[in-house]
Amino acid sequence: MPDEEIQESSTFLWREERVKKRKNRRTIRELFTGSNNMKIRKMYKKFVKGRMKKGRILPASCMPEEIRIELFPEVSGGPKMTEYYEMARYGIGECDRNTVEAMKETAGSEHK
Repeated sequence: MPDEEIQESSTFLWREERVKKRKNRRTIRELFTGSNNMKIRKMYKKFVKGRMKKGRILPASCMPEEIRIELFPEVSGGPKMTEYYEMARYGIGECDRNTVEAMKETAGSEHK
């Protein structure tokens, strides 16, 4: 009887009962072409890296709005790009093709 009590109160019991979480797998198409959300996030990341001065490091804890204020406050399309990025990063669903095109136009016009 004492052995059963020890076994039940074992600290390693939770490992045996742990339920494996399903991994969210990407489709083959997303791996090669990228989803719309991934495209928007990549464009934003490229734009931010282009605005950073050499040797400058932003903390990983910076929110997109803080990054905009810090790196490109004077850019007219900055708030729009940040909005698109937040939709892609934190939104529930997938962004549509029109949003990707709008992000391309906004980011492209700011690079010139």
